[in-house]
Amino acid sequence: MKALNILETRAGISFQLKVRPASGRQRLLKIKGGVLKAEVTAPPVGGKANRDVIKLISKSLNVPKSSVKIEKGETTSRKRIAVSGINQKDLWRKLHEKSLV
Repeated sequence: MKALNILETRAGISFQLKVRPASGRQRLLKIKGGVLKAEVTAPPVGGKANRDVIKLISKSLNVPKSSVKIEKGETTSRKRIAVSGINQKDLWRKLHEKSLV
């Protein structure tokens, strides 16, 4: 199993995400070096790519968009994502369902 650096908090979890904006597809990719990789179609202009990241994580983990926050890295491709309402076990199960681990 590939390792994703996950921090569990009282509210939920957080993990690192590396985003490639302005891509041809909107999807989560494999884990590499403890970081989950993702592609979004929006360009990194005016927060558009960040909004796509939140939508993608929300849809992929089946949580409301309001549960997903970018804790760190709003202006870079490497971000720390916080998701409230789920735990580490839930995250692993959902990543397995999508064949990402």
